[in-house]
Amino acid sequence: MAVISGEDYYTIATEFAAGYEQQVAVIDRFYNALQALKCLDDIDVTVELLGPFHTAYQIATGRLADTTTYEAAVLTIQQHITSDSGQSAAVWIQQNIMDTAVNTAGIPNAWAILSKKVGYNIDSKIDPATETSSSSNSSSS
Repeated sequence: MAVISGEDYYTIATEFAAGYEQQVAVIDRFYNALQALKCLDDIDVTVELLGPFHTAYQIATGRLADTTTYEAAVLTIQQHITSDSGQSAAVWIQQNIMDTAVNTAGIPNAWAILSKKVGYNIDSKIDPATETSSSSNSSSS
């Protein structure tokens, strides 16, 4: 099977990381709404409104706390580039993204963090000469 292009990988990683970061931002917004409710002058209004807003906050927090779905998506693409190219994720990214016109600035930090959670220790700015042994991980599943 052919390996996806560096441009496609970069687009997928960037969009996915942005979506993940937006989920984090949603939780912050819900929290801010709760704080505004707590500051209302009328305690009866606060009590009346607090329940549903707190529930929305808990649901959003719960969705983000369970990163299994996010991690599964990241793991799949990292396994794809490592197994199909025979290279570590860090080396592949360096050669197919960083050393090309795709994006020399690096990959999104949120993507690097999620990658690390699934065993692929890549940095948003990669130098294969300083790559750690865990970055060549092809997962122990």
